[in-house]
Amino acid sequence: MNEQKRFFLFLMISFLTMFGLQIALERAGYFPKPDPQAKAKSDAAKKAAEIAQIPPPAKTADSKPADPKAVDANKPTITAALKESFKAETIEIGSTDPDSGYKLKIRLPNRGAGIALAESSQFAEDHLPGQDTKERLKLIQTEIESPDSLTLEIRNIDGEEKPINLANINWEVLRDTPASSPVSILGDVQKVSFRHASLDVPGLTIIKTYRLTKGRDDVSLEIKLESVQDHSVTYRLLGPYGLPLEGQWYSYTYRDLFFAPADPNASLISRTSANVAKSSDPTSGYPLEQVTTPIRFAGVETQYFANFVELKPAAGTESNWIADATERLVGPVPVDPNKSNITVSLTTKPVRLAPNVPVVHEYSVFMGSKTKQVLMPYNAIELTTYRRGWAVPGSRLLARSFISPLLETTYSATKSFFGLFGAKRGSYGLAIILLTAVVRSMIFPLSRKQAITAKRMQELAPQMALIKEKYKEDRERQGRETMDLYKQAGVNPFSGCLIAMIQLPVFMGLWQTLNNSVALRHAPFLYIDNLAAPDALFQFPGTVPFLGDYFNILPLVSVILMYIQMKLFSPPPATEEAEMQQKMFSVMMVFMSFMFYKVPSGLGLYFITSSLWALGERLLLPKLVKSGPALVLSTNTATTSGSSSTKPSSRGENSASKPAATGWRAKWQELLSEAEKQRTIQNEDKKQNLPKGGVSKDRPNRGKRG
Repeated sequence: MNEQKRFFLFLMISFLTMFGLQIALERAGYFPKPDPQAKAKSDAAKKAAEIAQIPPPAKTADSKPADPKAVDANKPTITAALKESFKAETIEIGSTDPDSGYKLKIRLPNRGAGIALAESSQFAEDHLPGQDTKERLKLIQTEIESPDSLTLEIRNIDGEEKPINLANINWEVLRDTPASSPVSILGDVQKVSFRHASLDVPGLTIIKTYRLTKGRDDVSLEIKLESVQDHSVTYRLLGPYGLPLEGQWYSYTYRDLFFAPADPNASLISRTSANVAKSSDPTSGYPLEQVTTPIRFAGVETQYFANFVELKPAAGTESNWIADATERLVGPVPVDPNKSNITVSLTTKPVRLAPNVPVVHEYSVFMGSKTKQVLMPYNAIELTTYRRGWAVPGSRLLARSFISPLLETTYSATKSFFGLFGAKRGSYGLAIILLTAVVRSMIFPLSRKQAITAKRMQELAPQMALIKEKYKEDRERQGRETMDLYKQAGVNPFSGCLIAMIQLPVFMGLWQTLNNSVALRHAPFLYIDNLAAPDALFQFPGTVPFLGDYFNILPLVSVILMYIQMKLFSPPPATEEAEMQQKMFSVMMVFMSFMFYKVPSGLGLYFITSSLWALGERLLLPKLVKSGPALVLSTNTATTSGSSSTKPSSRGENSASKPAATGWRAKWQELLSEAEKQRTIQNEDKKQNLPKGGVSKDRPNRGKRG
C-alpha cells in the first residue's frame, strides 16, 4: 500500500471515528437535544405568572426544597410566623427605555422582598441567525417554584432556633402615606423599602431598601436589623441568579460561579455549573465549595455578562461581615448539568443587636456586561479576562491591557469616519480588520525575518534534494551536510519557530479579546448579523453531524488560506521525517476546519485578515529583499560538486515530481530553474572543473570514483 492510499485510509478512519464518537456521546446524554415542547410550556407558564403577578406557591416546613444545599439537613428551614398579613404587591423601578437614563428595570414583589426580574435597557435578548427580537435581555429571572434573588433566611443564635425562611411571606411595603406611591424619587434615584416584624425572634424588625440610580449597572441593597431586645442573629442572603445561556447552538460557555477574595492579589475562585450540580447530590461525594476567607464580591457569570453581590462597608464599620460564601443550586438539575441554574449564598457572622442600636449592612448588586469601563467602579476588572481553559503566559494580561483598548480605539476610528456621512455608530467588522492590520504591522520586523528565512530555504531546495539523494543511506551524514549547507547560506532553520513562539502570546491575546468582547454581540457586518456567533451563511435542511444547523463559510476560508500559506511558503523538507510532518500538518488542517467551525465570526474575520496580510508580505518580499552573497555561496557546496557524478536522471525525476507552479509564482520559479540549468550545463562542460572558490572538501572522494 503506497503513501497516498495510507493517507486516504487514515482520513476516512478519522472521519468515521469522529462521527461514531458524536453518536455515542449523544446517546450517553452528554449532548442532549432540547425539548421544544417542554421549553414552550415553561415559557408560557412564566409569562402567565408574570402577567397575572402570581407569586410562587408558599413553602411550609414539610415541603421539600428544590435544592438539597438550600438548607442544612440538621437545621431545616421553618416558615416565619406572620404578625400581620399584607396583600401581594409587585413594584417596578427603572426602565427598559434606553433614553430614560436607567440601565435596568427591576421587578420587586413584596413576597420575599427580593428581585424577581431584572431587564437591561442596553442589550436585547439573544436570537437565532436571521431572526430579530425586541425583547430586552433578562439579567435576573426567577425559576418557577424557587425563591427570588436576594431573599433572606434568618436564625436566632441565642434561642438556637432553626433557620427562618423569609422568602415565602409578604413583607410590608413602606409608604409615606397609605395612598402614596411605594416608589420615592429623589433626583436620579428611585427607592423602595420593605419591612418585616418577626414573631419568631421577638422584637426583631428587618427593613430592606433598594435604590436604583440612573446610569448605573447595579442596585443598592440595604439590610437594616433593629430590635427592642438583646439578640444575636445571623442571616443568609441568596445571591442573584437567572443569567440566560446564550448561543447554545454554537457555544460551550455556560454559567460559572466566582468568589473574589478580599486580598486584591489573590486570584478569583471559580466553580462550573456542572460541578455545583454534582455537589448537590449527597451520594456523589463531591465536595461543596465553601469560601470562608474574607471576600469582596461573589456571583455568577456567563461569556459576556455577570451578576454579583459586592460588600459596601460604611466608614468606621466592620469591613467584612460575611462568615462564609457557599455555592447553591437553584431548582432541579437539568438533563445537561452544564446548564444548571446556580448562584451564591452569603451567611453573615453573628450580629449582636441591642435595644435601639440598629445594624446596617449595605450591598451593591451588579447586573451588567463584563467590560472594563463598567466593572472598574466595582474593582472587578478580573472578570474581563477570558479565564476558560489554558492560556499562553502573559496573553491574558496582554488582552486586557493592550488589545482590548486597541479594539475600542479602532472602533472609535470607524465611528468617526462614518460620522462624516451622518452615521451614529461605527463598524466592529472594520475595527477587527484595522486591529489585525495594526498588530501585524507592529510584528512586521519579526514576520519579515521569518519570511526571509523561509525564502532562502526554498532557494536551497535543489542543494537539499541532492544531499538527500547522495546520502540517502547515511541519515547522520545527510543531517550533517544539510546543517553545513544552512550554515554556509547563513540560514537558521529554527528561527521561524522562535519567531512563531514570540508571536503566540499576541495571537492568543487577540483570540481572548475577540472571544470575550460584549461589543461584538449582535454587531452586524456585511451578511453577518452577530460577530460574536458563527457567520451562518445559510441553514441546512436538517442537522448535520459536527456542523449543526448552519453552514459557516468563514472558518473554511480561514483554513484554506492557512493551507495555501503552508504549501507556497513552507521550506522544503530536508528529511523524510520533515516530509511526513508536513503531510500530517495537511491532515491537521482538515481537523482544524471542524475545530474552528463554530468560532465567532469576529475570530474568523481576524484569521482571514491575518492570513491575507501574511500572503501579501510574502508576495512583496522579492521586491523588498535581494538575495545576499550567502545564497551565491550555497550553490558552490560539496553537494553541487557531487551533482555531476550523481545520476542526472534522478535529479530530473526529482524535479518532475514537484507540481509546476502557476500564476504569480510561475515567473519566479522559472528564473530559479533557468539558473539551475545553466549551472548544470557549465558543470558538465567543464567536467569537474568548479568555479573559483567552489572547491569542496569532498573533491578527493569524487576524483576516486572518476
